[in-house]
Amino acid sequence: MSDVRYRSFRNSDPPQILRLWNQCELGRGAVRVQSTELFETINYAQPYFDPAGLIVAELHREIIGCVHAGFGFKADRSAVERNVGVICAVLVRPDQRRRGIGRELVSHANAYLRERSAQRIVAGEARNCDPFYYGMYGGSRPSGFLDSDPLAALFFEGIGFIRGQTIGVYQRDLTVKRDPTNMKLMGLRRSTELVVAEGPLEPTYWWYTHLGRMESLRFRLVEKKTQQPLAAVTA
Repeated sequence: MSDVRYRSFRNSDPPQILRLWNQCELGRGAVRVQSTELFETINYAQPYFDPAGLIVAELHREIIGCVHAGFGFKADRSAVERNVGVICAVLVRPDQRRRGIGRELVSHANAYLRERSAQRIVAGEARNCDPFYYGMYGGSRPSGFLDSDPLAALFFEGIGFIRGQTIGVYQRDLTVKRDPTNMKLMGLRRSTELVVAEGPLEPTYWWYTHLGRMESLRFRLVEKKTQQPLAAVTA
């Protein structure tokens, strides 16, 4: 569309991006956001947030689409890894789809990432490739674009991306209160105990930029005799 203008993020954009997010109806895996504060905490306030990586499509001064690109983290989560670029989100208002806007947004995002040394570009956030939208899409363990957001896969495959790995996302009915049990679990309960802390024993840069920015607790299952950790989960 010739009237559409593509530009980088501006400080006045958050209200329109919030509205666009909710208009796009991304499925059950996406949070319906009530205020720009969540975007600020999880995205815009990150130390590595770059306005040039959040590109909007504007029609008559109204944002009708956007793409957000960033970078993954090193394997030990100690720093950002600029070899791996991530297309974190692509949003196009429903009444403006099938006009090439999404394709053009991704083209701008790819150029942004390559100009900053990305050697590989992935679409969809996953472990160590989740710089933004943590908890806003895909829950606490981003697992790519979800099957409950079916247009995402069709779009990216249509512009040349190849499906990589498939990640299972499981759920449990919390109205069923009976926990599974067997002899092995009974033995574990006798030999272990639960330790609750505010953070991991050795917090990483990733932890500080994600879970460290919100209220969370770290539950560790440890051996009673040695206090050796066996498993851990953050809530």
